[in-house]
Amino acid sequence: MKHTKKYLQLYDTLYHDIQSGALQPGQRLPSIRELVRRSGLSQTTVEHTLALLQEEGLVRTVPQSGCFVSDIVPRNPARQTAPRSPAPVPVPLWNLQTNTIHPELFDMKLWKRCLRETLEDSDGLASYGDSRGDRPLRTALTDYLYRLRRLRTDPDSILVGPSYQTLLFILTTLVGPRQTVAMEHHAPVLARQAFEQAGWTILELESDADGPLPEELKKPFDCLYLTTACTGTKKKALRARQDLYRNLFVIEDDYNGELTYVSGARNALSSRLPQSVYIGSFSRVLLPSIRLSCMVLPPWLMKRFDPGLYAPMASRIEQLALARYISSGGLERHVRRLNRQYRHRCQTALSILEGYPVLLDEAYLCVEIAGWTLPPEFGCTRTASGIRLSFASVALDRLEPAFLAVRDALEPLDGTGRLSSGVEFQTGETGGHAVG
Repeated sequence: MKHTKKYLQLYDTLYHDIQSGALQPGQRLPSIRELVRRSGLSQTTVEHTLALLQEEGLVRTVPQSGCFVSDIVPRNPARQTAPRSPAPVPVPLWNLQTNTIHPELFDMKLWKRCLRETLEDSDGLASYGDSRGDRPLRTALTDYLYRLRRLRTDPDSILVGPSYQTLLFILTTLVGPRQTVAMEHHAPVLARQAFEQAGWTILELESDADGPLPEELKKPFDCLYLTTACTGTKKKALRARQDLYRNLFVIEDDYNGELTYVSGARNALSSRLPQSVYIGSFSRVLLPSIRLSCMVLPPWLMKRFDPGLYAPMASRIEQLALARYISSGGLERHVRRLNRQYRHRCQTALSILEGYPVLLDEAYLCVEIAGWTLPPEFGCTRTASGIRLSFASVALDRLEPAFLAVRDALEPLDGTGRLSSGVEFQTGETGGHAVG
């Protein structure tokens, strides 16, 4: 039996409501958050559905207001319930997708040397390894996390996994079922899925530029999930309320915490919190294809981790190569170089897009433009509210031509023409992880 794709189920429902008049022209559709809650789909899937409806002229997007049924709805009573299959996606002329890092941004020569030395030490590869992560890597991470994040820990408090979501699954088994986790509404979708699959209840907190509002932290919950994967100076702003977190059980998602090319260097939030779990990832600092993340647990949780109950989670070859990379000082030098390069790339993109409502997403190495879209020949992330453009996915000598082409090809989503409010280089919230 052929199953209907999930996004088509939501598409069919909204399409029928619009065509039947249940949703009238000019009527506002439920918010993305509400559609996620009603359908049980991910935010990305809901945004893809709305983008399909928008392409067919059934809905329109008003920046900062939401999606509305078009004033003139094209009627097609004879149309089949499911839309036609989409045409093959052409190879983009400009690849500005947010899930790609250009190879020139990585120290491939040193990484190859670390891999070669690891493979030459064949005796170290003849077993599965430690389920907590190989000892040399956990030892190297102890020094690295203190030097770059000022987080004091020891090798026996660290777990190594292939992704932050995998580590969250492990964490929920250690903490136990039927917990309530509080998080901001823009928390990563993959984190939400990990908690929901563990049977945890999610409590959404209202927030501002400094993080969850103080009065929200008085609500009953078991742990607080905070992510620094957000724009601009909010990475520093979270510290403004750190005293409010001191007596809470905090899970800190420090995704790309080392990359602070705009907001400036700062310590991990967990460095000042006694009851916290710290999770970091190397997927953007190194390459997305190198699947390594780490989690630092407080003693009371680490005691619950029985190495005999788990198999090693991450590639042992990659772990030992990363241990060599860190111990040689290569990773710290690489992070310093990345911050210089991304600062330059970010400034280039922003200067070219001056005059448009640009939002920098520092952790995800991209800019967002609400209310605008691009033709199909541009590879980018398209959402119901606009587009996301990576400045890390192309070679440096192609960066300026790519963003000049973007500027010349931008098309308003609402058909009103170019916005005239000037650049909004904001430091507010963003969406979640794409690939963690």
